[in-house]
Amino acid sequence: MAYRPPKKQPQFADLKGILSQSKQTDNALYQTVQILIERLTQFQGITVDRLDQLDDELDEIGVPEPVDELTPDEIVGLGYWTPLTDGDLDETNLIFANGECIAVFVPTP
Repeated sequence: MAYRPPKKQPQFADLKGILSQSKQTDNALYQTVQILIERLTQFQGITVDRLDQLDDELDEIGVPEPVDELTPDEIVGLGYWTPLTDGDLDETNLIFANGECIAVFVPTP
């Protein structure tokens, strides 16, 4: 698998610079785009702050690492395995991959 650099938050400062070069600042489209850029910047800041708070809260209550980082022995849960179907109630067909029926785990409360 090829290396993929981590995703970064988009920056909107360059858009404001490009927009400021426009000659028609009284134009309704100019004003709309300017407000959109400002609101996106605010929304991004609020979202990042809330995600940081959520991350801190999860650290406090001791939530385990994401499932993809756990070993199968660390995954505990109640439920049952059932074959995957196409969802047709009248004539149900099982879903196969490589000649084997796909099973899904259904957690129970």
